[in-house]
Amino acid sequence: MNRPQQIHTAKIAKERLQQSKHVPESNALESIKAWLPDADVDTRLKIVQALDKLGTDDALDTLVTLLADEDPDVQREIRVIFLRRYPRYTKKLHQAALKGDLVQRLAALQIIAEDLGPHHVPILGLCLRAKQPSVIQEIAAQILRAIQTPAAQEKLASWEQQQHGRNGRPETFPPPSTRRTPLSETELPFTFNSETHVVNHRHSFASLLNHIRDGNWSDQHKAAKAIHRLVRCIRHIPREDYRLIRQDFIDALGDREQMVRWVIIEALARLGDPETVPALLICLQDSSWTVRVATIRALIEIQDVAVVSQLTRMIGDHNANVQEAAVEAIGLLGTIHDVPLLVSMVDSNLEDTVRLAAIEAIRRLRGKSGVTVLLKALDDPNSLIRWHSAMVLSELADESCLHVLIDHLVDDTRPKWEDKRVCDWLIDALRHMDDPAARTAVKRWQHTSV
Repeated sequence: MNRPQQIHTAKIAKERLQQSKHVPESNALESIKAWLPDADVDTRLKIVQALDKLGTDDALDTLVTLLADEDPDVQREIRVIFLRRYPRYTKKLHQAALKGDLVQRLAALQIIAEDLGPHHVPILGLCLRAKQPSVIQEIAAQILRAIQTPAAQEKLASWEQQQHGRNGRPETFPPPSTRRTPLSETELPFTFNSETHVVNHRHSFASLLNHIRDGNWSDQHKAAKAIHRLVRCIRHIPREDYRLIRQDFIDALGDREQMVRWVIIEALARLGDPETVPALLICLQDSSWTVRVATIRALIEIQDVAVVSQLTRMIGDHNANVQEAAVEAIGLLGTIHDVPLLVSMVDSNLEDTVRLAAIEAIRRLRGKSGVTVLLKALDDPNSLIRWHSAMVLSELADESCLHVLIDHLVDDTRPKWEDKRVCDWLIDALRHMDDPAARTAVKRWQHTSV
């Protein structure tokens, strides 16, 4: 399939977005996603409006990825959309504040800080949890101080008490004595280009690292975005100069500050250079679980399948977030030979989020050897495990499990209304099977169901 023609003007974008109104929503969204990488500012603004109009979960997920957009006009348009306080939009904003890359999380928190609504208090409380990066905790604490409701103050007081118990005094980030003067956009090197001398690139990079180490959270957000721009520019400089700057990035992976390491790993993911893989593999042993997760996601972006063996070791990590990321990576980079490992994870006592990731990885690898464990998972206490297992079974449509699926459908002891979604997926699996018994079971189910 040929890649869609690049869009360079708002006029063409508007015409094509108008055409997308006459096709199914899923097709329209796929078209928008295809245009996005090559879109200019005017086009991205039109895309933001189109995503808002579609309003589906997938469209909102795509809109969330644009939180990291570097253009102020696009940022402003997205802020206006999320500040309307529609429940579904707020939910996506909260998800972005808890997950996603660093720039997206900081951008989501900036919108929450602008809104200061009391409905943000629960998610800000989650951002204060010990497993969250310290910079996220500090930003959430600042927002809670500004909200000033009793619930906000209660969560803030509890967090400060924990910090006091951990450090002997309430933690501030960064300490006032080392905090720099707030950084304005004019002070940041946002004018990187391929013609800029390599010395200027390297000097700017070193300056940005200092702002991430010592600046307030707004400075850190701007500096992280500037580093991402620098990555985009150095792809086009002479090879020798590129190697010098790439080595600067690799050296920064050993920085004492966890946030610096996090930002650099995300930048290397954007760079996508296989030569950085050996340095990234070392980061899999980082003391911070957020850095380990970022490293796994960077390896996914670089798509070096040779790292799968190292990623399988991360399944033994003590942190469930790292385990989940490692399983996702195996599903994206692995082969059918990795399915037995995934099967053992589904049928284990691991966190349900990790087991769900293993089921999804089996689906991606088309692992029909996992059918037995998926059938067993149809009786799992967790409804999400049951639903996702049924969905994967419907896609695999393995005729070896035909009679087990039929037995599951006609078992009168099961709570049919609770498991209606499971039954729908199983019926879908039977429809894909070219077998008389499957066709008979489908007709019987259609006749008896309401």
